[in-house]
Amino acid sequence: MSHEKRYSKQPILDDNMIVTTRQSLPISLLRTRELIMRDIRPILQKYELTEQQWRFLRVVSEFNHADASLIADKACLLAPSVTRILRNLVKRGYVTSHTDPTDKRRLIVKITDDAKILIQQVLQETNHTFEQMRHIVGEKRWEQLVNLLMEIRDDINQASKR
Repeated sequence: MSHEKRYSKQPILDDNMIVTTRQSLPISLLRTRELIMRDIRPILQKYELTEQQWRFLRVVSEFNHADASLIADKACLLAPSVTRILRNLVKRGYVTSHTDPTDKRRLIVKITDDAKILIQQVLQETNHTFEQMRHIVGEKRWEQLVNLLMEIRDDINQASKR
């Protein structure tokens, strides 16, 4: 049997499926993310950073200091991952942490000067990659997509609070 006959170009949908995987929003978002990260991962690897560590550092740098729950939320990380990443980044000298004097249960994380330098180096390279992607997609479409995704997140978050 030929390859074409075994794998039909038309997706087979049963009564329970509404859209193909190509049309599925979660899968489409994941595929797009993977295409983007394909070009970003080598940059992070050059600086011996994982994607999760990079997101952690970006969040802490944006807020200058943050507690673990804020980092987990804004960097899309699970609490156990935040703890593991924190230990690694403290050991590498990229962040410091201390207990909040007003709430001993709360751990405050602060970015170091070494991390600020690292972040600037990585951003220089990743920004170049993103500029190329924006050129391919078009500046207007890129901005529209980012804004639309933020609006969708806000709408869904707002609706879930009701």
